[in-house]
Amino acid sequence: MNCKSYKNLYSWGTLTSLVLAQFLVGLTPIPARSETTTRLDGRCKLSSGNNQNFDGHCTIKQKQRDNTTVVVVKMDNGTDFRFYGPNKQALQVETFDGIHNVQYQENGGKELFSWDEFGDRQRLAIVLDTQRPTDVSHNDPAPQQNDLGAIIGAGVGALIGGLISGGGSNQSSASNSNNSSTSGNPYDGKGFSATASFRCSVGNDSHNQSCPGGIMRKGNGNASVTVRYPNGNEVQYDFKNGNVTTTFGGDLDWGKDGDEWYIGIDRNLFIIIPDAAIYGG
Repeated sequence: MNCKSYKNLYSWGTLTSLVLAQFLVGLTPIPARSETTTRLDGRCKLSSGNNQNFDGHCTIKQKQRDNTTVVVVKMDNGTDFRFYGPNKQALQVETFDGIHNVQYQENGGKELFSWDEFGDRQRLAIVLDTQRPTDVSHNDPAPQQNDLGAIIGAGVGALIGGLISGGGSNQSSASNSNNSSTSGNPYDGKGFSATASFRCSVGNDSHNQSCPGGIMRKGNGNASVTVRYPNGNEVQYDFKNGNVTTTFGGDLDWGKDGDEWYIGIDRNLFIIIPDAAIYGG
């Protein structure tokens, strides 16, 4: 599909600002030989202005080097953020739009990172579920079920507050915990290179739903992504030489803006697949 027909598929009045805000990748390098001090699993919700761009699983990792703390947040749709600074009152994040000062606050058991970008307020809300040990080996015993009550009782706000400030707050309460929860992705354990959730929708291009997917990477930007839509349709998208095809019946429309592929079938099945899913990261 060419760019002209792609413009007819999507509403371009809001597409440019939405797309640029949806795929934000922290570009600040982690200090050399930094030490990973904390690993956590949780749920993230990312919004740009009045648009919700992601709502699902994420992982949070702290890296420490001298007086600099880096908090890395990775979401299931391939979006990454790296917040860095000496403490939680002086965080920054670097995106395609430049370096931005970040405001951090704890709000009703949720941790909120917010900053201004492209004229819109960006908000990343995090709820922590589990903490994992920083050092683990393939030969370690099988993980045990986490005692989420112990973590929640210790205070989620205090936990991530210590994480950002570089402290070890509440770390001992979960020091022996491993993450044994599953994402619920039907493609887990099926031999895919990776699994993820993608923004999708059925019947319109609102992309306000989530589609689980399995990714088979073949190198050099070539990959196959199989997704299951909320209406039960399973579709495989094949990416090769800068093009996307599918064996699923129907008219395929697609276009690419920045690092994201916007794909539609019969103006009924819509999905956004980022390059991060295809190339890995």
